[in-house]
Amino acid sequence: MKNDRKGCLILPNFLIVGTMKAGTTSLFDILNQHSQIYLPPQKELHFFDHDDQVNKGLEFYAQYFKDAGNAKAIGEASPSYLFYPEVAARIYTMLGEKMRIIVLLRNPAERAFSHYKMMLANGFEKRSFTEAITTNLQSLQKGINFDRVTSYLDRGFYASQLRNYNQFFPKENIKIVLFEEDFAENRKRTIRQIQKFLGVDYEDVVVSIKTMPTAKMRSANFDRVLNTAHPVNQFFKKMIPSKKVRKWIKYWLNEANNSELIPRDELEALKPKLINEVFYDDILETEKLIGRDLSRWC
Repeated sequence: MKNDRKGCLILPNFLIVGTMKAGTTSLFDILNQHSQIYLPPQKELHFFDHDDQVNKGLEFYAQYFKDAGNAKAIGEASPSYLFYPEVAARIYTMLGEKMRIIVLLRNPAERAFSHYKMMLANGFEKRSFTEAITTNLQSLQKGINFDRVTSYLDRGFYASQLRNYNQFFPKENIKIVLFEEDFAENRKRTIRQIQKFLGVDYEDVVVSIKTMPTAKMRSANFDRVLNTAHPVNQFFKKMIPSKKVRKWIKYWLNEANNSELIPRDELEALKPKLINEVFYDDILETEKLIGRDLSRWC
Protein backbone atom coordinates (compact mmCIF):
# COMPACT_ATOMS: atom_id res chain seq x y z
CA MET A 1 0.00 0.00 0.00
CA LYS A 2 1.54 3.28 -1.11
CA ASN A 3 1.49 6.50 0.83
CA ASP A 4 -1.44 8.70 -0.20
CA ARG A 5 0.17 11.86 -1.57
CA LYS A 6 -1.84 14.69 -3.10
CA GLY A 7 0.71 16.99 -4.67
CA CYS A 8 3.33 17.45 -1.98
CA LEU A 9 1.00 16.57 0.88
CA ILE A 10 1.56 13.39 2.88
CA LEU A 11 -1.83 12.08 3.97
CA PRO A 12 -3.00 8.94 5.76
CA ASN A 13 -3.90 5.76 3.92
CA PHE A 14 -5.66 4.15 6.88
CA LEU A 15 -7.87 5.25 9.76
CA ILE A 16 -8.93 3.63 13.02
CA VAL A 17 -12.45 5.03 13.23
CA GLY A 18 -13.84 3.46 16.40
CA THR A 19 -15.71 2.54 18.31
CA MET A 20 -14.97 4.41 21.51
CA LYS A 21 -13.96 2.16 24.46
CA ALA A 22 -13.29 -0.89 22.28
CA GLY A 23 -9.49 -0.97 22.34
CA THR A 24 -8.59 1.82 19.93
CA THR A 25 -5.96 3.30 22.25
CA SER A 26 -4.26 -0.06 22.75
CA LEU A 27 -4.37 -0.73 19.00
CA PHE A 28 -2.89 2.72 18.36
CA ASP A 29 -0.01 1.99 20.73
CA ILE A 30 0.57 -1.50 19.33
CA LEU A 31 0.69 -0.35 15.70
CA ASN A 32 2.89 2.59 16.66
CA GLN A 33 5.67 0.11 17.46
CA HIS A 34 5.88 -1.07 13.84
CA SER A 35 8.79 0.32 11.83
CA GLN A 36 6.73 0.66 8.64
CA ILE A 37 3.70 2.31 10.25
CA TYR A 38 3.46 5.99 11.11
CA LEU A 39 0.94 7.40 13.56
CA PRO A 40 1.16 10.99 14.83
CA PRO A 41 2.10 11.54 18.49
CA GLN A 42 -1.40 12.83 19.21
CA LYS A 43 -4.17 10.24 19.16
CA GLU A 44 -7.68 11.42 18.28
CA LEU A 45 -7.06 14.29 15.89
CA HIS A 46 -10.82 14.83 15.51
CA PHE A 47 -10.28 16.37 12.08
CA PHE A 48 -13.26 14.85 10.25
CA ASP A 49 -15.81 15.15 13.07
CA HIS A 50 -15.35 18.87 13.74
CA ASP A 51 -16.57 21.39 11.16
CA ASP A 52 -13.94 23.96 12.11
CA GLN A 53 -11.16 21.42 11.55
CA VAL A 54 -12.46 20.20 8.18
CA ASN A 55 -12.82 23.80 7.03
CA LYS A 56 -9.08 24.28 7.52
CA GLY A 57 -8.49 21.88 4.63
CA LEU A 58 -6.06 19.11 3.76
CA GLU A 59 -2.96 21.27 4.09
CA PHE A 60 -3.76 21.75 7.76
CA TYR A 61 -4.51 18.04 8.21
CA ALA A 62 -1.29 17.02 6.45
CA GLN A 63 0.79 18.79 9.09
CA TYR A 64 0.12 15.89 11.45
CA PHE A 65 1.87 13.49 9.04
CA LYS A 66 4.85 15.58 7.92
CA ASP A 67 7.26 13.29 9.80
CA ALA A 68 5.94 10.06 8.24
CA GLY A 69 8.95 9.72 5.97
CA ASN A 70 8.79 6.55 3.88
CA ALA A 71 6.32 4.69 6.08
CA LYS A 72 4.21 2.23 4.11
CA ALA A 73 1.14 2.75 6.28
CA ILE A 74 0.23 6.19 7.59
CA GLY A 75 -2.82 6.62 9.79
CA GLU A 76 -4.56 8.08 12.77
CA ALA A 77 -7.09 6.93 15.36
CA SER A 78 -10.19 8.95 16.24
CA PRO A 79 -12.87 6.60 17.61
CA SER A 80 -15.64 9.18 17.19
CA TYR A 81 -15.27 8.94 13.40
CA LEU A 82 -17.54 5.90 13.40
CA PHE A 83 -20.27 7.62 15.37
CA TYR A 84 -20.91 10.85 13.50
CA PRO A 85 -22.87 10.23 10.28
CA GLU A 86 -21.18 12.92 8.19
CA VAL A 87 -17.65 11.63 8.73
CA ALA A 88 -17.61 8.72 6.24
CA ALA A 89 -18.59 11.03 3.38
CA ARG A 90 -15.96 13.55 4.42
CA ILE A 91 -13.23 10.90 4.47
CA TYR A 92 -14.31 9.62 1.07
CA THR A 93 -14.41 13.11 -0.44
CA MET A 94 -11.08 14.28 0.98
CA LEU A 95 -9.02 11.07 1.03
CA GLY A 96 -10.69 8.78 -1.53
CA GLU A 97 -12.22 5.32 -1.60
CA LYS A 98 -8.87 3.50 -1.31
CA MET A 99 -8.62 4.32 2.37
CA ARG A 100 -8.23 1.36 4.71
CA ILE A 101 -10.77 1.58 7.54
CA ILE A 102 -10.35 -0.29 10.84
CA VAL A 103 -13.45 -0.66 13.02
CA LEU A 104 -13.40 -2.14 16.52
CA LEU A 105 -16.79 -3.19 17.93
CA ARG A 106 -17.69 -4.17 21.49
CA ASN A 107 -20.76 -5.48 23.30
CA PRO A 108 -22.78 -2.24 23.43
CA ALA A 109 -23.77 -2.62 27.09
CA GLU A 110 -20.16 -3.26 28.13
CA ARG A 111 -19.06 -0.38 25.92
CA ALA A 112 -21.56 1.94 27.61
CA PHE A 113 -20.29 0.96 31.06
CA SER A 114 -16.65 1.48 30.06
CA HIS A 115 -17.59 4.86 28.60
CA TYR A 116 -19.34 5.77 31.85
CA LYS A 117 -16.31 4.72 33.92
CA MET A 118 -14.06 6.96 31.84
CA MET A 119 -16.36 9.95 32.26
CA LEU A 120 -16.60 9.27 35.99
CA ALA A 121 -12.83 9.00 36.35
CA ASN A 122 -12.29 12.20 34.38
CA GLY A 123 -14.76 14.15 36.49
CA PHE A 124 -17.36 14.68 33.75
CA GLU A 125 -19.92 12.37 35.36
CA LYS A 126 -21.37 12.53 38.88
CA ARG A 127 -24.45 10.34 38.52
CA SER A 128 -24.72 6.63 39.20
CA PHE A 129 -24.57 4.37 36.14
CA THR A 130 -28.28 3.62 36.52
CA GLU A 131 -29.18 7.33 36.62
CA ALA A 132 -27.00 8.13 33.62
CA ILE A 133 -28.40 5.28 31.52
CA THR A 134 -32.01 6.05 32.49
CA THR A 135 -31.58 9.66 31.40
CA ASN A 136 -29.86 8.62 28.17
CA LEU A 137 -32.65 6.14 27.40
CA GLN A 138 -35.35 8.75 28.04
CA SER A 139 -33.58 11.13 25.66
CA LEU A 140 -33.45 8.47 22.97
CA GLN A 141 -37.16 7.70 23.36
CA LYS A 142 -38.00 11.39 23.05
CA GLY A 143 -35.76 11.79 20.00
CA ILE A 144 -33.56 14.33 21.76
CA ASN A 145 -30.14 14.78 20.20
CA PHE A 146 -27.31 12.96 21.94
CA ASP A 147 -24.78 14.62 24.19
CA ARG A 148 -21.28 14.37 22.74
CA VAL A 149 -19.70 13.50 26.10
CA THR A 150 -22.27 11.19 27.72
CA SER A 151 -23.76 9.40 24.70
CA TYR A 152 -23.48 6.04 26.44
CA LEU A 153 -26.25 4.24 24.55
CA ASP A 154 -26.20 6.20 21.30
CA ARG A 155 -22.72 5.03 20.33
CA GLY A 156 -23.72 1.38 20.68
CA PHE A 157 -26.09 1.32 17.70
CA TYR A 158 -23.51 0.08 15.23
CA ALA A 159 -25.63 -0.90 12.21
CA SER A 160 -26.35 2.61 10.94
CA GLN A 161 -22.77 3.65 11.67
CA LEU A 162 -21.40 0.78 9.60
CA ARG A 163 -23.81 1.45 6.75
CA ASN A 164 -22.37 4.96 6.47
CA TYR A 165 -18.97 3.46 5.66
CA ASN A 166 -20.30 0.64 3.48
CA GLN A 167 -21.88 3.31 1.32
CA PHE A 168 -18.50 4.78 0.38
CA PHE A 169 -15.82 2.13 0.85
CA PRO A 170 -15.54 -1.38 -0.63
CA LYS A 171 -15.92 -4.28 1.78
CA GLU A 172 -12.31 -5.37 1.36
CA ASN A 173 -11.15 -1.96 2.60
CA ILE A 174 -12.97 -2.26 5.94
CA LYS A 175 -11.44 -4.43 8.67
CA ILE A 176 -13.87 -5.35 11.46
CA VAL A 177 -12.30 -6.28 14.82
CA LEU A 178 -14.50 -7.64 17.59
CA PHE A 179 -13.21 -6.51 20.98
CA GLU A 180 -14.05 -9.71 22.86
CA GLU A 181 -13.17 -12.39 20.32
CA ASP A 182 -10.45 -10.76 18.24
CA PHE A 183 -8.78 -8.20 20.46
CA ALA A 184 -9.10 -9.51 24.01
CA GLU A 185 -8.79 -13.25 23.34
CA ASN A 186 -6.79 -13.51 20.10
CA ARG A 187 -4.86 -10.26 20.01
CA LYS A 188 -1.58 -11.56 18.61
CA ARG A 189 -3.34 -13.25 15.68
CA THR A 190 -5.48 -10.16 15.09
CA ILE A 191 -2.48 -7.82 15.05
CA ARG A 192 -0.85 -10.06 12.46
CA GLN A 193 -4.04 -9.82 10.35
CA ILE A 194 -4.14 -6.04 10.71
CA GLN A 195 -0.50 -5.73 9.65
CA LYS A 196 -1.36 -7.74 6.52
CA PHE A 197 -4.46 -5.60 5.95
CA LEU A 198 -2.27 -2.47 6.07
CA GLY A 199 0.25 -3.93 3.62
CA VAL A 200 3.25 -3.90 5.94
CA ASP A 201 5.72 -6.68 6.73
CA TYR A 202 5.04 -8.78 9.79
CA GLU A 203 6.81 -7.58 12.92
CA ASP A 204 6.57 -9.12 16.39
CA VAL A 205 5.38 -6.29 18.64
CA VAL A 206 4.31 -6.04 22.28
CA VAL A 207 0.57 -6.70 22.32
CA SER A 208 -0.09 -7.12 26.07
CA ILE A 209 -0.33 -3.41 26.82
CA LYS A 210 -3.07 -1.31 28.35
CA THR A 211 -3.01 2.46 28.18
CA MET A 212 -6.41 3.64 29.37
CA PRO A 213 -7.44 3.49 33.03
CA THR A 214 -10.13 1.02 34.10
CA ALA A 215 -10.62 2.56 37.52
CA LYS A 216 -10.87 5.93 39.17
CA MET A 217 -7.65 7.90 38.81
CA ARG A 218 -5.73 9.17 41.79
CA SER A 219 -4.53 12.14 39.72
CA ALA A 220 -6.22 13.44 36.55
CA ASN A 221 -3.25 15.78 35.98
CA PHE A 222 -0.83 12.85 36.06
CA ASP A 223 -3.05 11.00 33.58
CA ARG A 224 -2.99 13.97 31.19
CA VAL A 225 0.80 14.11 31.36
CA LEU A 226 1.11 10.38 30.77
CA ASN A 227 -1.47 9.86 28.03
CA THR A 228 -1.25 12.99 25.87
CA ALA A 229 1.44 14.79 23.89
CA HIS A 230 2.48 16.66 27.04
CA PRO A 231 6.02 18.21 27.00
CA VAL A 232 7.07 15.96 29.90
CA ASN A 233 5.87 12.92 27.97
CA GLN A 234 7.77 14.07 24.90
CA PHE A 235 10.93 14.59 26.98
CA PHE A 236 10.90 10.98 28.20
CA LYS A 237 10.20 9.83 24.66
CA LYS A 238 13.55 11.32 23.66
CA MET A 239 15.26 9.91 26.74
CA ILE A 240 13.93 6.38 26.15
CA PRO A 241 14.15 5.64 22.42
CA SER A 242 12.80 2.06 22.67
CA LYS A 243 9.06 2.02 21.94
CA LYS A 244 8.62 -1.33 23.69
CA VAL A 245 10.27 -0.10 26.89
CA ARG A 246 8.15 3.07 26.84
CA LYS A 247 4.94 1.05 26.46
CA TRP A 248 5.71 -1.12 29.48
CA ILE A 249 6.65 1.90 31.60
CA LYS A 250 3.46 3.64 30.53
CA TYR A 251 1.39 0.58 31.42
CA TRP A 252 2.78 0.33 34.95
CA LEU A 253 2.48 4.07 35.58
CA ASN A 254 -1.17 3.96 34.50
CA GLU A 255 -1.76 1.05 36.86
CA ALA A 256 -0.10 2.95 39.70
CA ASN A 257 -2.37 5.95 39.05
CA ASN A 258 -5.54 3.87 39.28
CA SER A 259 -7.37 3.57 42.56
CA GLU A 260 -10.37 1.37 43.32
CA LEU A 261 -12.20 -0.46 40.57
CA ILE A 262 -15.75 0.66 39.86
CA PRO A 263 -18.20 -2.16 40.79
CA ARG A 264 -20.13 -3.84 37.97
CA ASP A 265 -23.28 -4.39 40.04
CA GLU A 266 -25.31 -1.74 38.23
CA LEU A 267 -24.18 -2.95 34.82
CA GLU A 268 -25.13 -6.55 35.61
CA ALA A 269 -28.57 -5.40 36.79
CA LEU A 270 -29.20 -3.32 33.67
CA LYS A 271 -27.48 -5.51 31.09
CA PRO A 272 -30.41 -7.88 30.30
CA LYS A 273 -32.71 -4.92 29.61
CA LEU A 274 -30.10 -3.11 27.52
CA ILE A 275 -29.31 -6.14 25.39
CA ASN A 276 -32.80 -7.64 25.03
CA GLU A 277 -34.83 -4.44 24.72
CA VAL A 278 -32.55 -1.61 23.63
CA PHE A 279 -29.84 -3.15 21.43
CA TYR A 280 -31.22 -6.53 20.31
CA ASP A 281 -32.51 -5.56 16.85
CA ASP A 282 -29.38 -3.54 16.14
CA ILE A 283 -27.15 -6.47 17.12
CA LEU A 284 -29.00 -8.72 14.66
CA GLU A 285 -28.60 -6.16 11.90
CA THR A 286 -24.93 -5.67 12.72
CA GLU A 287 -24.43 -9.45 12.47
CA LYS A 288 -25.74 -9.39 8.92
CA LEU A 289 -23.61 -6.39 7.94
CA ILE A 290 -20.31 -7.84 9.17
CA GLY A 291 -21.02 -11.54 8.60
CA ARG A 292 -19.98 -12.45 12.16
CA ASP A 293 -21.76 -14.28 14.98
CA LEU A 294 -22.55 -11.83 17.80
CA SER A 295 -24.53 -14.24 19.96
CA ARG A 296 -22.04 -13.89 22.81
CA TRP A 297 -23.20 -10.27 23.18
CA CYS A 298 -26.72 -11.47 24.03
